[in-house]
Amino acid sequence: MLSRLSTALSYFVSGNSLIALNGSTAAAGSGLGAASRDRILNEQTFDTQVQVATDENGTMSRQLAASEVDTSYLRWNNAWGQTTAKAPYTTGVNDQLRLEGLQYQWYSNIEGKILTTALKGEPR
Repeated sequence: MLSRLSTALSYFVSGNSLIALNGSTAAAGSGLGAASRDRILNEQTFDTQVQVATDENGTMSRQLAASEVDTSYLRWNNAWGQTTAKAPYTTGVNDQLRLEGLQYQWYSNIEGKILTTALKGEPR
Protein backbone atom coordinates (compact mmCIF):
# COMPACT_ATOMS: atom_id res chain seq x y z
CA MET A 1 0.00 0.00 0.00
CA LEU A 2 2.82 2.40 0.80
CA SER A 3 4.37 2.01 -2.61
CA ARG A 4 1.01 2.79 -4.21
CA LEU A 5 0.57 5.88 -2.05
CA SER A 6 4.04 6.92 -3.14
CA THR A 7 2.84 6.58 -6.71
CA ALA A 8 -0.09 8.82 -5.87
CA LEU A 9 2.23 11.46 -4.47
CA SER A 10 4.32 11.27 -7.60
CA TYR A 11 1.27 12.50 -9.51
CA PHE A 12 1.53 15.70 -7.50
CA VAL A 13 5.23 15.99 -8.20
CA SER A 14 4.61 15.27 -11.88
CA GLY A 15 1.91 17.92 -11.98
CA ASN A 16 4.22 20.49 -10.46
CA SER A 17 6.98 19.41 -12.83
CA LEU A 18 4.68 20.09 -15.76
CA ILE A 19 4.31 23.61 -14.47
CA ALA A 20 7.90 24.27 -13.46
CA LEU A 21 10.04 22.49 -16.03
CA ASN A 22 8.43 23.07 -19.38
CA GLY A 23 9.26 26.73 -19.78
CA SER A 24 5.66 27.87 -19.75
CA THR A 25 6.04 29.76 -16.48
CA ALA A 26 8.61 32.02 -14.86
CA ALA A 27 8.92 33.75 -11.52
CA ALA A 28 8.49 37.50 -11.74
CA GLY A 29 10.27 39.45 -9.03
CA SER A 30 13.42 38.77 -7.12
CA GLY A 31 12.18 37.66 -3.73
CA LEU A 32 9.40 35.91 -1.92
CA GLY A 33 6.09 37.44 -1.04
CA ALA A 34 3.81 39.76 -2.96
CA ALA A 35 6.60 40.98 -5.24
CA SER A 36 7.34 37.42 -6.36
CA ARG A 37 4.63 36.14 -8.67
CA ASP A 38 4.63 33.41 -11.26
CA ARG A 39 3.85 34.31 -14.84
CA ILE A 40 2.48 32.05 -17.55
CA LEU A 41 4.78 32.34 -20.55
CA ASN A 42 3.10 29.88 -22.88
CA GLU A 43 -0.70 29.89 -22.80
CA GLN A 44 -1.03 26.91 -25.14
CA THR A 45 1.17 24.69 -22.96
CA PHE A 46 -0.62 25.86 -19.84
CA ASP A 47 -4.01 25.10 -21.40
CA THR A 48 -2.75 21.61 -22.27
CA GLN A 49 -1.71 21.08 -18.64
CA VAL A 50 -5.17 22.12 -17.44
CA GLN A 51 -6.75 19.67 -19.88
CA VAL A 52 -4.46 16.79 -18.81
CA ALA A 53 -5.37 17.41 -15.16
CA THR A 54 -9.07 17.56 -16.07
CA ASP A 55 -8.90 14.33 -18.06
CA GLU A 56 -7.04 12.54 -15.26
CA ASN A 57 -9.65 13.67 -12.76
CA GLY A 58 -12.45 12.43 -15.00
CA THR A 59 -10.83 9.02 -15.37
CA MET A 60 -10.38 8.56 -11.64
CA SER A 61 -13.86 9.89 -10.88
CA ARG A 62 -15.39 7.34 -13.25
CA GLN A 63 -13.35 4.51 -11.70
CA LEU A 64 -14.42 5.51 -8.19
CA ALA A 65 -18.05 6.00 -9.17
CA ALA A 66 -18.05 2.47 -10.62
CA SER A 67 -17.09 1.28 -7.13
CA GLU A 68 -19.96 3.30 -5.67
CA VAL A 69 -17.68 5.94 -4.12
CA ASP A 70 -19.04 9.50 -4.00
CA THR A 71 -16.79 11.53 -6.29
CA SER A 72 -18.48 14.90 -5.84
CA TYR A 73 -15.61 16.22 -3.72
CA LEU A 74 -13.00 15.32 -6.33
CA ARG A 75 -15.10 16.72 -9.15
CA TRP A 76 -15.82 19.93 -7.25
CA ASN A 77 -12.13 20.47 -6.46
CA ASN A 78 -11.24 19.87 -10.09
CA ALA A 79 -13.98 22.19 -11.33
CA TRP A 80 -12.88 24.97 -8.99
CA GLY A 81 -9.24 24.57 -10.06
CA GLN A 82 -10.14 24.42 -13.74
CA THR A 83 -12.38 27.50 -13.52
CA THR A 84 -9.62 29.45 -11.77
CA ALA A 85 -6.95 28.23 -14.20
CA LYS A 86 -9.06 29.25 -17.20
CA ALA A 87 -10.27 32.56 -15.76
CA PRO A 88 -9.90 35.41 -18.25
CA TYR A 89 -7.74 38.36 -17.29
CA THR A 90 -10.81 40.61 -17.40
CA THR A 91 -11.99 38.95 -14.17
CA GLY A 92 -8.91 40.20 -12.32
CA VAL A 93 -7.40 36.73 -11.89
CA ASN A 94 -3.63 36.94 -12.39
CA ASP A 95 -1.20 34.26 -13.55
CA GLN A 96 -0.31 33.34 -9.98
CA LEU A 97 -3.94 32.49 -9.19
CA ARG A 98 -4.36 30.64 -12.49
CA LEU A 99 -1.32 28.49 -11.64
CA GLU A 100 -2.75 27.83 -8.19
CA GLY A 101 -5.94 26.64 -9.90
CA LEU A 102 -3.90 24.08 -11.86
CA GLN A 103 -2.14 22.98 -8.71
CA TYR A 104 -5.53 22.57 -7.04
CA GLN A 105 -6.55 20.26 -9.88
CA TRP A 106 -3.47 18.10 -9.27
CA TYR A 107 -4.14 18.09 -5.54
CA SER A 108 -7.60 16.73 -6.35
CA ASN A 109 -5.98 14.11 -8.58
CA ILE A 110 -3.71 12.99 -5.74
CA GLU A 111 -6.74 12.48 -3.54
CA GLY A 112 -8.36 10.45 -6.31
CA LYS A 113 -5.26 8.34 -6.83
CA ILE A 114 -5.05 7.59 -3.11
CA LEU A 115 -8.72 6.56 -3.08
CA THR A 116 -8.40 4.34 -6.14
CA THR A 117 -5.30 2.74 -4.63
CA ALA A 118 -7.04 2.16 -1.30
CA LEU A 119 -9.99 0.52 -3.06
CA LYS A 120 -7.67 -1.95 -4.72
CA GLY A 121 -6.58 -3.01 -1.25
CA GLU A 122 -3.19 -4.24 -2.38
CA PRO A 123 -0.78 -4.08 0.57
CA ARG A 124 2.86 -3.46 -0.28
